[in-house]
Amino acid sequence: MSSIEVRNFCDIEADLLSQTSFHHEVDMQSVDCNYYDSDTFNQIPADGPTFSLFHANSRSLNKNLESFLDFLSTLDHDFSVIGFSETWLGNNRSPLVQIEDYIFVENHRTLRKGVGVGLFASNKLSFVKRDDISVFNDIIESVFIEIKASNGKNYNSPILVGVIYRPPHGQVQCFNDHLSELLSKISNDNLQSYIMGDFNFDLLKSSSSDFLQLLYSNNFLPTITRPTHVTNQSVSLIDNILTNTTCDSNYRTGVFITDISDHFPIFLRTHPCQDNEESGFYARNYSESNVNYFMSTMHNIEWNVINEIVDVNDAYNTFFSIFGNHYEKSFPMSYVRPRRSRKKRHPWISAGILQSIKRKNKLYKKYLRDASDDGTHFRIYRNKLNHVIRIAKKNYFSSKFNSCKNDLKRTWEVINNVLHKSKKDKFLYPTSFYHGYGEITDKKTIADAFNDFFVNVGPTLASSIKSNANASKYLKGSNPSTMYLAPTDENEVVKISLSCLQPNKAAGFDGIKPGIVKKVIPLISQPLTYIINRSLETGIVPDHIKVAKVVPIFKKGDPMRCDNYRPISILSCFSKIFERLVHNRLYNFFTKSNVLYNGQYGFRPNHSTELALAHAILKPLEYSPRSKQKINRNFFRLVKGF
Repeated sequence: MSSIEVRNFCDIEADLLSQTSFHHEVDMQSVDCNYYDSDTFNQIPADGPTFSLFHANSRSLNKNLESFLDFLSTLDHDFSVIGFSETWLGNNRSPLVQIEDYIFVENHRTLRKGVGVGLFASNKLSFVKRDDISVFNDIIESVFIEIKASNGKNYNSPILVGVIYRPPHGQVQCFNDHLSELLSKISNDNLQSYIMGDFNFDLLKSSSSDFLQLLYSNNFLPTITRPTHVTNQSVSLIDNILTNTTCDSNYRTGVFITDISDHFPIFLRTHPCQDNEESGFYARNYSESNVNYFMSTMHNIEWNVINEIVDVNDAYNTFFSIFGNHYEKSFPMSYVRPRRSRKKRHPWISAGILQSIKRKNKLYKKYLRDASDDGTHFRIYRNKLNHVIRIAKKNYFSSKFNSCKNDLKRTWEVINNVLHKSKKDKFLYPTSFYHGYGEITDKKTIADAFNDFFVNVGPTLASSIKSNANASKYLKGSNPSTMYLAPTDENEVVKISLSCLQPNKAAGFDGIKPGIVKKVIPLISQPLTYIINRSLETGIVPDHIKVAKVVPIFKKGDPMRCDNYRPISILSCFSKIFERLVHNRLYNFFTKSNVLYNGQYGFRPNHSTELALAHAILKPLEYSPRSKQKINRNFFRLVKGF
């Protein structure tokens, strides 16, 4: 086929299906597959929640990922999963191979370079990697994830998504055998499934019939019906998105016209089987007017009734009842609809450069369509644009480094930003956990399982460790037998509150924001001072402030196991005020009475773990030269501390 014939054949205005045998073999009338550029894609109506996939043969992610991200930033849509074949990643892949707000899952060759597959899943999705399905060898390369159902927040039923690459010179029958076994496993799981990839079977040719029959026999259909690989010698349809889903046949699929690699990217958008429930949430309205209203109500309250209550618990409960009722009225709960986030792009990609990227893609599209165009205009424009982008990126980081050249901390922040280390991926908790001998999915049961683990792990570990150590030997020979905790006053309560409450910190179980308490603390210092002094006098801490909201923080390992989490306790902001006042008094007593052991380096001013290490290293050196003894040091790391 001549170059002119190929480019006429690839006319995006033409009906390609009428020119191929593929149309007659597959009934894909429900699939709307067309060629797109940024503008035509952005005209697709966003009619409700969608599940969307993007795939491209990257021909090296290290080289081309940035170009793909620049292209994706021209689209008014965030894909659910972004897949790549021919990633060409080795064991030491570049830390730049990341996409913000996505989690990367991949398989690559360990013994030799080349190929590899991977996908970026949105961090809004709860998913697990399915290594039991993935096959990776010289014949077929694949990676799969299972997106968990999430009670209407994501999808009502699990979705399996994978990427497959078939090396073009591999044995066809061996590939079909591997694929048949893989599809059989997927069918047994009875999951809604999507498989993206470069299969290197040209569906425009009859030689792909065995591959197609294999798909049909396992209830899979290809959704891309336009050529995806165009050269001066040929056109072929070798990239596709396969699916076995029947719950919604109104797919919209397409092929993007871009010159990033020698394969056109492909996409699929559909409405998955899910409730139409919006993923909004309820939140309090902390507007400035509401804050001012709350402060005015606090100013008008007569707190003398608290001073008449002798019991500490009753006094605090009365105080919090009054405070909480006004808090509820001033900051009512309201339903918040999710707002569409602004499309993220590289900070050096200006609006002008973004338009230039779109212009470049239009010139490339014109070059493919117009047989009389030799591509000179497109190539000149592309090369100039690439030069402009490189200069813009260089100038951006030069400016960043110059602005912080005398600040080492900020310099490392810029470096970490370049390496995508400035932000951690948002962690999404699994929808099920392993506990005892089975899997649990009920939220209350999961919470009870975490509580059981956190409550018992410390005593269980302690009981398993036999020790003859006597902690009393670290105490002084004589210590004070009594201790006096001085009462506080309103000025100290206000001062302590202003210093220890951080507005950006989370609220405790009572839902009271520290920033709001900080604003009204002068108006409520009188009842708090009375309650705190009664607590110091009686030795009774109000039960209400003993309750903490415990948040499990994932460390590493299997996220479905409770023992791979550590607990973080979030206290009420009133509890923090109590705590700081008592801490100051206890620490002053310990310091004045010289109770603390000299080797206690933690949680003391002018002490640190670095000083502890220096002491451990330097102290033995004072004696070893004289005694001519060898020094042996053992260092160990506590993986779990409770």
